[in-house]
Amino acid sequence: MTALAALLVALTVSPPPPPCDVQCEREAGAALLAAHDLAAATQRLRAARQRFPDDVPLALLLARAYLLGGNLFWAERVLREAIARAPDHLGLRSWLACLLLRSGDPHLARQLLDAAERPPEGPERARWDLLDAFRRHVEGDPEGAAAALASVPRSATLFREDLAPWRYLLRQLDPASAHPLRGDVEASAGRTSNALAGAPTDPGESGGASAVADARLELRLVPPGTTPLRPVLEVALRGHAVAAERYRELGTFETGLRLGLARTREEGRLLLGFRAERLYINQDASLYASTRRLEGEHETSAGVVVFGGFGHRAYRDDNRTRWEADVGAGIPLRLAGPSPVVVGATLRAADATAPAYDQLGLSVAASGRFALGRRLSLRLAASATWDIYPHSGGAASRQVFGTVERRRDLLGRLRLAVEAPPWHGVVPVVEWQGSYRTSTLHEVAGANFSFRESRITLAGRWRFSPDPWAPALVSPPGHVPLEWGLAEGSSAAPESIIDLLRQDEELRRGSSCVVR
Repeated sequence: MTALAALLVALTVSPPPPPCDVQCEREAGAALLAAHDLAAATQRLRAARQRFPDDVPLALLLARAYLLGGNLFWAERVLREAIARAPDHLGLRSWLACLLLRSGDPHLARQLLDAAERPPEGPERARWDLLDAFRRHVEGDPEGAAAALASVPRSATLFREDLAPWRYLLRQLDPASAHPLRGDVEASAGRTSNALAGAPTDPGESGGASAVADARLELRLVPPGTTPLRPVLEVALRGHAVAAERYRELGTFETGLRLGLARTREEGRLLLGFRAERLYINQDASLYASTRRLEGEHETSAGVVVFGGFGHRAYRDDNRTRWEADVGAGIPLRLAGPSPVVVGATLRAADATAPAYDQLGLSVAASGRFALGRRLSLRLAASATWDIYPHSGGAASRQVFGTVERRRDLLGRLRLAVEAPPWHGVVPVVEWQGSYRTSTLHEVAGANFSFRESRITLAGRWRFSPDPWAPALVSPPGHVPLEWGLAEGSSAAPESIIDLLRQDEELRRGSSCVVR
């Protein structure tokens, strides 16, 4: 009976599973890493390495587990042991070179790469050249880094994880080429205490409260090329709507187009362009103003921007039609945090058909973003604009302003915006804006150009930068992604001084007739 019972037990118990082979261990380790179970992945891969010490993919998986956990020491130890067993494996050398660069040892990384032949054409060679460019960049050799990066053209093929460092280096060494196509979309809705504040018709009165909505789309295209001189195309669409029926006719739609040429050199970027704009209002005769201007911008390598323009602005009211010129500058100040505080100033002059509309103006402004914690940020902007109409006063002034007094305006604006973390790429923003303008013309009904406004809005902003010309990406079966150690989001487009000048109307050149 005992023998029969033992036989029955043996027949009912399942046989032990076959031992996991090397491919099985690779897949199991990769699955644990994909699930972010670093402790289990490290334990399993260490055991698998003892069984299969010569398998390179297992060594890379174990090194990746250590790198994801921030343990550079053990990752380096695993890679050095693997290279000792397979000294001719170029993939192992590129991994260790990347780790050494992360550890701040560019000299050792160079020795490691120089001790082996450059890989044949393909993504492994592109990675080799990227590491060389990174090494030179870390060593403070921008010309050598640019030359090495030139070996990885847009026609190259990259491993998928190598795109972010390629873009990072391109942004550092050739910012004009990093994002050939960029766009900004913003939509907002809220309520204002003065629906007439900043209206393009420059009404001499204040309005009542109303709900308002705004929308903006801006696109910038700089096709990549091999020469420093490149074409630039910019398109802008802006709309403003007022809900109150009494003021609805002052809703606006503005179109803008700029064509130019940009030249990028080591000392900075120079852009010359032609801008055309049209402003429509919600009235039967909808075209209110059209503009044609020549413009120039120069941005130094330190981020200082000097800009200016000259052109003709035609209004529906011919008395306001004018020739205009402006010049300004902006500078980033690193006060606190990663984002600069931007300070700018603009001088303006206009020669209008009616001398009373001749204008001289000065605007000064500052804008900055500050971290609040919990991934929230505060954007603070303040500005002051002083406008004088040197030929106003007397009979000419009575004809256009309804009074013989000279006109001088002083406008102040403060804006506070709290930005939340992106949600599906869209940044939610709650913004409050307060404006106050005092004018020497304020005592005559219909010619009171002083006003106050308080406005609060809820907005959504989306920035995108697709790159149709980016290198092709591959991820072969069984490929182990290299952990470059770049911060999350480091491949995103940076906010340069030019970006901040465009985003903040207080810091942008332009007509003072639109102060919204």
